[in-house]
Amino acid sequence: MFRILVADEGKGTPDGLLGQLANHAGWTVQTAGIEAARRALESAAYEVVMTGPGLRAADSAELLQQAHLRQPLAVRLALCRQASVDEMHRLMSVAHQVLGSGGDVRSLERCIERICRLLRQRGQPGMQRVLGMLARLPVLPRVYWELAAELERASADSASVAAIIEQDPVVTTRVLQLANSAFFGVQRSVRSVRDAATVLGLEPLRSVALLAGLSRLVHAGDLPGGFSLEALQGHSARVARLAAAMLNDPEESKTAFSAGMLHHIGYLMLAVNLPRDYQELREAAFRRNTSMEQAELEVLGCSHADIGAQTLALWGLPLPLIDAVAFHHRPSGSGELRFGAATAVHVAAALADEAEGKPADPAALEWDFLRRLNAAAPVERWRRGEPVRPF
Repeated sequence: MFRILVADEGKGTPDGLLGQLANHAGWTVQTAGIEAARRALESAAYEVVMTGPGLRAADSAELLQQAHLRQPLAVRLALCRQASVDEMHRLMSVAHQVLGSGGDVRSLERCIERICRLLRQRGQPGMQRVLGMLARLPVLPRVYWELAAELERASADSASVAAIIEQDPVVTTRVLQLANSAFFGVQRSVRSVRDAATVLGLEPLRSVALLAGLSRLVHAGDLPGGFSLEALQGHSARVARLAAAMLNDPEESKTAFSAGMLHHIGYLMLAVNLPRDYQELREAAFRRNTSMEQAELEVLGCSHADIGAQTLALWGLPLPLIDAVAFHHRPSGSGELRFGAATAVHVAAALADEAEGKPADPAALEWDFLRRLNAAAPVERWRRGEPVRPF
């Protein structure tokens, strides 16, 4: 049973919302005013801390900041009404998800149900240990929130998306670097974010901006030896392009692109938060002549794919994308019955490794699973140099 603390002053709360949440079989809800909620954070442990729409955005941000400091492993949600740009920015800096207050009860329940599934996985010994070592779970970069909100608008176009990204010069620089890289096969120079949005597409640009937004927070001097942020971004871009090219369905292709860009985000979490452990894992994998994934499972009890999926789930990204990240090493566990996003990222990662000259790993591809999907033959052709395209 998961404990949820909801702080609200009762104004503007949808009728019956908190009562319906309280009656759910999977969790218990404790409601309190903001002062009582502050005291509750000092005296009891909660898996989820949520602020209601009756609080001002500034008060929600202050309470979630307190939750962040006192209970860093708690998931922080904000149910928010209208707020100023500055207030929303502050709230986004401490909340894992900011939800509109106009949604229906079932949508909120589904959000919490997904978080509870995430928390159950977190309860596994290996994952619990790693997340405890991480201590602080990251919040989504501000530029991503603004970009996601803009992409929900029917009027969104390359100009409006570029205007958001260009507010952050570091993210702008990295977006242009990636858009101009050879991995995307662009035939002309991409000189502006607007050009990048036109070339890459609006939805794929979201994942590029997310990875760029995270990288802006990382200082090279804080990273362990052997970890290159530039190499991670370049590899991710190659995987994204290859994975998207394997699928006919436009929506699934977008999912594969985004998952390809983010499939190694777990490495970034480990390298930034646990640099010594990351370095030891690299050395252990080298000594044992095994993969990083295997070393992670043996030493940590979970893999970078698990850690990445946990991070993306906290941010409320779509479940198909999360699954593609979680199962990019073992797509047979994803439940896919055909060649979908998880399998595309799985194959693309192996092709990218080979193209980058990494030692061949006979166990890198799930050949039995690929044969069941009638995908083994095209994958072999791609490995021999045939252009990647849907089959």
